[in-house]
Amino acid sequence: MENDLTLLPFDHYQRYATVARLLSLVDGDPSILEVGANRQRLLGEFLPGSRILYSDIEAQPEAEDFIVADASRLPLADGSFDAVVSLDVLEHIPVPMRLPAVREMSRVARTMVVIGCPTDERHVLEAEAAANAYWNKHFSEPYPWLAEHEEFGLVDAAGVREALQQAGLVAVDLGHGDPQLWASLMGTHFLKEAYAELQPLSREIDALYNRVLFASDRPRQSYRRFLVGVRTQQHADQLREMLAPAAVTPALLGFLENLPGSLQPLLQRLVHAESEWKRTAELLQGSPSTGSETEAAAHIRTVEAEWRVTAEKLRALEQELRDEREARHVSELAAQSSARRALDQISEIEAQWKASATLAESLQVDLRTERLAHHETGLKLQTEAESAIVRIRSAEQGWKESADLARRLETELIEERASTVDTTRRLHEIQAAKETLEERHGHDRARIAALESELCAEQDASDAARGELVRWQEQVHDLANATEERPSRGRSAPSSLELSRATDVERILAALQGHRALQRRVARLKGALIAATVLVIVLCLVLIVTH
Repeated sequence: MENDLTLLPFDHYQRYATVARLLSLVDGDPSILEVGANRQRLLGEFLPGSRILYSDIEAQPEAEDFIVADASRLPLADGSFDAVVSLDVLEHIPVPMRLPAVREMSRVARTMVVIGCPTDERHVLEAEAAANAYWNKHFSEPYPWLAEHEEFGLVDAAGVREALQQAGLVAVDLGHGDPQLWASLMGTHFLKEAYAELQPLSREIDALYNRVLFASDRPRQSYRRFLVGVRTQQHADQLREMLAPAAVTPALLGFLENLPGSLQPLLQRLVHAESEWKRTAELLQGSPSTGSETEAAAHIRTVEAEWRVTAEKLRALEQELRDEREARHVSELAAQSSARRALDQISEIEAQWKASATLAESLQVDLRTERLAHHETGLKLQTEAESAIVRIRSAEQGWKESADLARRLETELIEERASTVDTTRRLHEIQAAKETLEERHGHDRARIAALESELCAEQDASDAARGELVRWQEQVHDLANATEERPSRGRSAPSSLELSRATDVERILAALQGHRALQRRVARLKGALIAATVLVIVLCLVLIVTH
């Protein structure tokens, strides 16, 4: 079946079978340009009657149907091809080059532009993350093509539609491929890369999808969008009707989505069983020859023969499944039943192998007793060594913690010393200030004492002056009375005695004013003395608290 395209990997079939169906609307044998073509030249396999020119930015072996061209600068005339196709290309080129590439493809196409790609939507990102997880689990690195998707980012469908419309085309947005189903089938392909024995099964799963599920795998939320630009509204309506949304049968969809997860534990068990078998064979080959070993070896050969028979049954089962699928398109329920039956038979084979392995192990118990004793001794020593390592690590951790604590204490000690030096310096400053204030306080006390003595003397003088003033006031009063009794013939000029007394009165009044000023000055000095005393007390309290 060399030309059976349904044997292609499902992801390739999804792309090119969909494009072939879309291009069926172009009349006659159309001329087609594929931008970013791969080396397989698959478009020609799906459209054998068409004239196709392939282009890519990387050079390939010389051929008449291939040119080297940048998608954003196509060296072709306007309208030189009936249709231009680009499949899974835009997500692998930098974002600034994408819309220029769309405009160039629209310029070169006469009738139709078809751009297929995964778009920047949440369900697409989740599907690619799930597929990448399958690959990473087996190869410990991202899948190269999906890594480029992350590097450049997925395609903005709205921007592509707008570029098609600006080029004068009617834009149609069509979807294909359930995202979860795509991720599961990619996971099956990645399992095939990890376990070569799964290649026939993977090929049959691809064929099952391509023959049975492909035509109806058109959910509203699709993994891949086909952004199509056509010249007429009639073509746009025909395309929408041709690829209207549809749903895959839930039962078969669920089976294929769960297939990688179902195969994974089975493959791990088979690999483990094979490893145990090799270890058992190596153990027997390394033991001394005894009669019981000969018997055990015979049983092992029997088990090995049974395993070969089991493997032949598995191959026969796979061949039976392949013949059945090539003979007719299996229905969805029949395909599910056959696959489940295959898994049940594989489980039965695995159970038979486990029983055989158990029998082989039971036959060599006596041969392994001595080795097990040595092995137990080695395990005990290993346990003691591990325990010692744990104690050493614990001690090392304790030492590290002690070292950290010592470093923290040293830091705190340095800080405390610095604080003590600073406190001592402040104490000296406060002591000096205290001494200065006490010295000033002594001077102020002496001045106040002198002023108080002077005040007392002034007060005594003032009292004497007041007494004398009173006497003079009485004399002035008497004089005034005498003056009033003089005849009204006119007042005579004041005598020298009266003038002298008036001068003395003025002098006494001036002395009283000076006395009052002196009292105010003494009051201010007393206030300053009280403030200085309070400041000294406060500084002493600060000194006590700081210390």
